[in-house]
Amino acid sequence: MRWKRYPAYKDSGVEWLSEVPEHWDEYSLHWCVEEINTDVRTDSMIYIGLEHIDSWTGKVRFVDQVSEGISGKHFLPGDVLFGKLRPYLAKGFVADKYGLCSGELLVLRPHGMNRFYLHYLLLSPGFVGCVDSSTYGAKMPRASWEFIRKIVIPVPSLGEQECIASFIDAQTRGIDTLISKKQRQLELLEEKRITLITHAVTKGLDPDVKMKDSGVEWLGEVPEHWKVVSLKRMARISYGLGQPPRELEDGIPLIRATDVSRGTIDLSNCLRVDPTDVPAGRDAFLEPGDIIVVRSGAYTGDSAVVPRELAGAVAGYDMIVRCSDCLAEFMAYVLLSDSMAQQINMVSSRAAQAHLNAEQLGDCIGAFPPFEEQRSIARYLDRETTRMNVIRDKIQHSIELLQEYRSALISAAVTGQIDVREEVI
Repeated sequence: MRWKRYPAYKDSGVEWLSEVPEHWDEYSLHWCVEEINTDVRTDSMIYIGLEHIDSWTGKVRFVDQVSEGISGKHFLPGDVLFGKLRPYLAKGFVADKYGLCSGELLVLRPHGMNRFYLHYLLLSPGFVGCVDSSTYGAKMPRASWEFIRKIVIPVPSLGEQECIASFIDAQTRGIDTLISKKQRQLELLEEKRITLITHAVTKGLDPDVKMKDSGVEWLGEVPEHWKVVSLKRMARISYGLGQPPRELEDGIPLIRATDVSRGTIDLSNCLRVDPTDVPAGRDAFLEPGDIIVVRSGAYTGDSAVVPRELAGAVAGYDMIVRCSDCLAEFMAYVLLSDSMAQQINMVSSRAAQAHLNAEQLGDCIGAFPPFEEQRSIARYLDRETTRMNVIRDKIQHSIELLQEYRSALISAAVTGQIDVREEVI
C-alpha cells in the first residue's frame, strides 16, 4: 500500500488486532455500544432481514413494508446492525431510518463512537473472523451476543474515528463504482450469451436457410426442415429425491438446485450422501448426459448437463431430463435459451412461489433439427460459450481482486495499520 504508517505502535495484547497505534485505546465492545433488543409489532415500518443485505459492503438491496401481525427488533437512525447468523457472510449496515429487523441481526447503538467507523470495524476481516470462530450449530452457525460483547476493539479519538470513516467512504466510493461497472459487463456478457444460444437453437447456423412459422409465439420462425414438438416427445422427464438420503462424508454427491447455475454444476458446497439410503425403485442415480432442471425458487428452469465424472451421483429435489430422440448436448442449450425461459416463466409463475413440474416442462415446445445439425450447433455453442466464459472469468477475477483490496484497505484503516489523518481534507 502507498499509505504511511503511524509513528509509533504498541502491542494490543489482542490476537485479532496485533499492534495498534500507541495513542489508541482498546475496549470491550459492550463499553462502546448498547445492544437494543426491543420487539415491536406494527404495520407501518420497513422490515430488513439478512437476505436484504449484501455481504461485506453494508449495502441494503431492498426493504419490505411490514405486513400486519409481523414483529421484529426495532432500530433507529444511527444504529449499527450486524448479522450474528453465519457471521462469515459479514452482513451489517448503518440505519438511516426507523424500522424493524430480523432477530438474527444485532442492533447496536453507539456511545461515544462514530457509527460509520464502528460499522467499518465490525465488517473488517479480523473482527468477522473472531466472531465466526465462536459460532455454534452445524447447519445454522450463529454467534452469541455474550461472546461478541467481550471482543476487544481499537478505539481512537472520536475525531480520528470520523477522519478514518471519511477516508474509507472516499476510497470505497471509487472502488465500488469500478466494481459496479465490471458487474454490468458481466450482465451484458450474459445477455449476449443467452441471445447467442437462443438464436442458434431456434434459427440454426445457416443464414440462408428457408424458414417457416413455428406457430409458437416464443419461437417465431424456425428453419423449414426442423421439427417443432414438445419436450416430452424428445425426452423422459422424472423427479429426483424429495427427501435427501443420510449425509455421509465420503458418500456420493447429491446434486441440488444450489449446485446448478447457467449450464454448470458446482460441487464446492455439494452435499455427500449414503448411496445405500437411496429409496429402492427410485431412478434417481444420474447418468452422463442427463440434464438437471431446477424445479422451484428464484432460479426455476435453470439447468445443467451431468458430466461423465458425476455418473452415479443422485439428484435432489429437481427434475431429470433424459433424452431419447435428440442429443443431450443440444437439448441442454434449448433449456438455456430465452424462448424456453419465457415458456417456463409463464407456467411456473402461476403459483405463489415459482414452481415447475414434469408435466409443465414436458409441454414446453422446442425446435429440433436433424441429429447432425444438432451436433454442429452444440459444438458451435460449446466453442463460443467457452470463449465467453474465459472473458467472464477474467472480469470476475478482477472484481474479486477489487473486493479483496477494498476489504484490506478498510481493515488497515480501522485497525491503525495505516495513518490516514492527512489524507482527509
